[in-house]
Amino acid sequence: SFPTRRSSDLDTVGSQRQLLAQEWASLASWWRYQPLDAIRDYFGVKMGLYFAWLGYYTAMLIPPSLVGITCFLYGLATYSTDTISQDICSGPQASLAMCPACDTFCDTWSLDTACGITKAKHLFDNASTVFFAVFMSLWAVVFLELWKRYSAEICHRWDVHGVDPEVELPRPQFLHKLWGVQTV
Repeated sequence: SFPTRRSSDLDTVGSQRQLLAQEWASLASWWRYQPLDAIRDYFGVKMGLYFAWLGYYTAMLIPPSLVGITCFLYGLATYSTDTISQDICSGPQASLAMCPACDTFCDTWSLDTACGITKAKHLFDNASTVFFAVFMSLWAVVFLELWKRYSAEICHRWDVHGVDPEVELPRPQFLHKLWGVQTV
């Protein structure tokens, strides 16, 4: 059976857990940098590296999101001038009878019934989509190389080169405070 959890030391003034709760784990501090050294000291190297990666990845997702929004806005701006949508919705072939969608119980359908879907598709699949695909390919390479550099910097700062984080055990002080377990 699991040991019962002791009362937390969140109320203890100046404790590392209280500091992390106030400076890192509160919604009011979402915009601040993560205190990676304090996270490493409290949770260990494995969790410190995880939160370093998570924070870095979240920050690096800002450029792709801005480019993606720009591509969507381009699709919105060219929504009314899309030649394919105009041909399907009101062109000479708009009343063209299309083959049934299934083999047994489906009838033929008119091409202009796909008008709404074609217009909606243009918002996400337009001329800027090719640029976005190339940008994402380059972003992935740059992200990976910059993460390698950043993680090497963190590992050097924490002096954990050659340490396997998979075999790291929780700190005895952490287990004692968390569960009240005496370690040997």
